Amino acid sequence: MMPSDEEIIRQVQRGDRERFGELHLRHYPRVRRYVSRFVFDEEEAMDLALEVFVRAYRSVDSYETQERVTYLAYLLRIAQNLVTDYRRRLPPSQLAPVDEFEPEAPAARRSFGEELAAWQTRRRVQWAMSQVSKEDQQVLTLAYVEELSRQEIAHVLGKPSVTAVTTQLYRATRRVRALLEEPKASAGREEQQASESQGRLR
Repeated sequence: MMPSDEEIIRQVQRGDRERFGELHLRHYPRVRRYVSRFVFDEEEAMDLALEVFVRAYRSVDSYETQERVTYLAYLLRIAQNLVTDYRRRLPPSQLAPVDEFEPEAPAARRSFGEELAAWQTRRRVQWAMSQVSKEDQQVLTLAYVEELSRQEIAHVLGKPSVTAVTTQLYRATRRVRALLEEPKASAGREEQQASESQGRLR
């Protein structure tokens, strides 16, 4: 049975320092993924993700397990602070990502039409996320991509309560949903106008 993060940390705190490498292997991919959503330079994102574990290792002796807050949430809190400091140093022109979205390879059981529809949906979600604030992007990413609990999100973002997270998440979700529905509304209006035009021609 795989040892829990807390079990590994206790062993590291007792002097088995090499075991911290297991935590790095276990959590680096998700930490790197989170950082990369807000730091668009690949090398900088890699450096910041590694710095997360350097800082976590240096403070491992003072780490204390918190109820309903995982070690991953603790690491993402460090990542969030590093990302915030990094973005503060950037000029505004470098805060927007270059759109390099690539569709995933078609699934074997999907038709081309189904794959195209899925790709278009991903494009729309990516666009909608880029239109909301960084704070909204963060809470949505932590909730729906990293699948953290409200308690963990509060820890990562330094929110005073779960209620504050729930409120922000609700508002951010509504903003993105409204943006996603805009093309549908526009398409509906265009379809209605086209239908009316055809009716007049008959």
